[in-house]
Amino acid sequence: MICPRCAMAELVGETRQCGKCGYSAPVAVAVDDEALVRDPLDEAARQELIELFDIQVLHRRGPASIVYVARDLEVGSPVALKVLPRAPEAGALAQEAFHRAAAAAAGLDHRHVVPIYSAGTTDNLFWYSMQCVEGQSLAELLHERGPMDLRECGQLVEQVARALDYAHRRGVVHADLKPANVLLDPARLARLTDFSVPRALERLGALGGERSSTRRIECLAPEERAGAEPGPPADQYALALLVYECLGGTVPSVTEPPPRLADARAGIPSHAARAVERALSRAPGGRFASAGDFVAALQGATPRSLATSPAPSPAARRSPPVLGPEAFGDALAPLPAPRRRWGIVVGLSLAVVGALATVSAVRSGWLSEGSIAPTRA
Repeated sequence: MICPRCAMAELVGETRQCGKCGYSAPVAVAVDDEALVRDPLDEAARQELIELFDIQVLHRRGPASIVYVARDLEVGSPVALKVLPRAPEAGALAQEAFHRAAAAAAGLDHRHVVPIYSAGTTDNLFWYSMQCVEGQSLAELLHERGPMDLRECGQLVEQVARALDYAHRRGVVHADLKPANVLLDPARLARLTDFSVPRALERLGALGGERSSTRRIECLAPEERAGAEPGPPADQYALALLVYECLGGTVPSVTEPPPRLADARAGIPSHAARAVERALSRAPGGRFASAGDFVAALQGATPRSLATSPAPSPAARRSPPVLGPEAFGDALAPLPAPRRRWGIVVGLSLAVVGALATVSAVRSGWLSEGSIAPTRA
């Protein structure tokens, strides 16, 4: 089996390790490949995508999907290939909705989002290829280690919230946030996958197989369970459930209000419990303004939307404010004494007039003296 990372050597040994780059196949690869051949979805993927991908190993399996490590035959690079069963009645409308959702997700360029490379359909499949992320999912980590401490959880969900807020600003809703869709690389960098695509197929009944849904009902916001389209508040609700699962170890039931996080696990700070409780509000308007604001409150900081100045009261809006001297700053400072320009001009004018009068009088005396005038002149 060719290494999916460097494509230069085969994976050897029980660990299936590459002798060139050191890549080790995920633990999930140890699944019985022969049993997969009997799976209709796996059989369809290997037959209908043979000209596009060299399917190498099973990476992970979801409720109604399979993710492989494969090699894209067109570009020769390793990818994660996800396939979902296509219902026989899924026609052109479902195919268009799938391509539209995949294109929206492929337009996201963020360090905490797994990029989509290509997407397509066959008679029996919907498929899309993504960057192959080494490591494990958050669901696998929680299964191995159990609940997290608050600091580790806060650092993780902060990365997820950044990805969600980035996508929301571009009009893309995840609509399937759960621990299985949060991938963690060896450096514990969180990468969010499966934006909007499963939701687009489910709402049209386009998924085939025994299960027509890949999403967990307990992770859906109340408004979506009531039939409304999911929006950014629904993603925030799912993020709060993810926090609840990371800290409390369980997922609250959908049939009754979730118990307080402080009751599910001792030692949770009151500010964190209040933040989760608010983000789990049944009404979307009762939640935070953004996923980032929720995580800020979870960590004990003031949310950005709450750090701004409060809006003026109705009375203040109706009448103009009364401004005191301090409101004008330097505008009311004493003015410097004006220069006495006009006094100087008047004095000079009088001096000139006096001098002319004196000259005139002297000249008159000179003219009356006769011969004396020239010598004096």
